[in-house]
Amino acid sequence: MSTIKATIALSSTTLFPTPANVNVSVTEQVSGSADFQTLTIPADETIVLYGPSSAPDSSNTLYFYAQAASTNSSSLDIYIQNNEFSSSLMAKLRPSDFMWVPLASYSAGLQLTAVNNDGDHSSTVNVFWGERS
Repeated sequence: MSTIKATIALSSTTLFPTPANVNVSVTEQVSGSADFQTLTIPADETIVLYGPSSAPDSSNTLYFYAQAASTNSSSLDIYIQNNEFSSSLMAKLRPSDFMWVPLASYSAGLQLTAVNNDGDHSSTVNVFWGERS
């Protein structure tokens, strides 16, 4: 079975009265489909990053990572939707920002999209996703 390892280190010495440090590393099993791509999103356009999924399965998990390129001139909006609810803003990725989230796919049609908020320039996003059933 394939795996993906996610490691995150968060720290702040000035944001809180007491310095905060969190270091976590997890290795997740990926037993279904997986993909990694570097995608270009034209100015003022929307592209599909994942989906739509075909069937609901409450035991499925989608491990999803997206990172906006440091060279982007504007933010990217990441939206989530499925057959039971309309599109909702999930995250805003400014240049160099990233997100890592495990999602449960409780209904068919799970889809993640990205909107380029720059009306004049294309933007780049790195995307990884892996399914576990």
